[in-house]
Amino acid sequence: MVYLRSLSKSVSPALRVGAVVARGPALARIQVDRTVTDLYVSRALQAAALDVVTDPGWRTHLIRLRAALRDRRDNLAGHIVSQLGPDTLTFLPRGGLNLWVRFDDRVDVRALVARCLAAGVSMTPGSEWFPTEPPDHSRV
Repeated sequence: MVYLRSLSKSVSPALRVGAVVARGPALARIQVDRTVTDLYVSRALQAAALDVVTDPGWRTHLIRLRAALRDRRDNLAGHIVSQLGPDTLTFLPRGGLNLWVRFDDRVDVRALVARCLAAGVSMTPGSEWFPTEPPDHSRV
């Protein structure tokens, strides 16, 4: 099991501070990699992160951010369902910034992505998120 956390998305993309929690074989591999690869975070960034997460306004910021992101997610999900039907959105995540949409095998996903990008809608084919072949080729 591996659990990742980051302040980058909730504070600022420039604040590259995160944490990894792992156990079992994954922990052993991460520890070996840690000794080989420099994952040093500067003292200044560590101090900035500490100041952010201990500030009294941090919790209020997170509450507002979660609400705004939930509203965006719900708005996008509503548009997807109304335009493409309820079968295309099979899972609504509790968090995160992305939705997975399932398409019929007849849909040319690459062409759809190109048309969406041309219209200003950011999309990435799901196949790009798998290190090997995706389990379902109809995912975007």
